[in-house]
Amino acid sequence: MKKSFFIIISFITCILLSLACASTDTIQESTNISEEERARQIELENERIAKRQALLQTHYYYDHEWYQKDKFPASIENIGRLSIGDPCFQNNNPYGFRKNIAYLPDIQGSVLQWLQDGCLFDFAGVASSQLYWSCLAYLSLNNDEKNLLFDSNYIKFYRYIDALTYTTTNGGSNTVPVFEVIFFDKNGRIIDYE
Repeated sequence: MKKSFFIIISFITCILLSLACASTDTIQESTNISEEERARQIELENERIAKRQALLQTHYYYDHEWYQKDKFPASIENIGRLSIGDPCFQNNNPYGFRKNIAYLPDIQGSVLQWLQDGCLFDFAGVASSQLYWSCLAYLSLNNDEKNLLFDSNYIKFYRYIDALTYTTTNGGSNTVPVFEVIFFDKNGRIIDYE
C-alpha cells in the first residue's frame, strides 16, 4: 500500500512539474510576443510622430483639424480661438488683438450694418443682449466676399488688421477692431481625431 501511495504521489508530482514547465514556457513565449508587440507599437508611434512633424511644416493643427498654411496670408503664424469673453472685448481694447493669428470665432455672429467696403459685425450675435460689453468689429470685405460671409462651404477665419473709429448714428464715436476675413474652403482641411 505504501508502495502504491508512493507511486501515486510520484506520478502527481511529475504531472505538476511538467505543468509548471509548460506554463513557464508559455509565459516566456508571451513575454517575447509582448516585447515584439511593444517594439512594434513604439515603431508605429515614432512613425506617427514623424508624420505629424512633417505635416506641421505645411499645415496648422487646430481643434483636431489640419489647415494648409499656404491658404492663409504669410503673416499668419498660428490659429487661435476668438471668444466673446476675450479680454480685448471685455476691456474695450480694440488694439489688443494679435496680427499674426488667424482667429476662429466660437459662435457665429451677425451683421449689424453693411457698408461699402465691409460691414459692422457683432461677434456675440444673439448673445449680445446678455453681455455688458461689446463684441463689435469692422469686417473688411469686397463685394464678392460679402456673399461668402454666411456660406456654409467655408470656414471663416479673422485676421486682425487695426482699429477703426467711426461716428455712430447718434453723433458719438466708437472705436472697434478691424478684421480681414479669410475664407477657407471646408474641403481643404484634414480631419484628424488623435
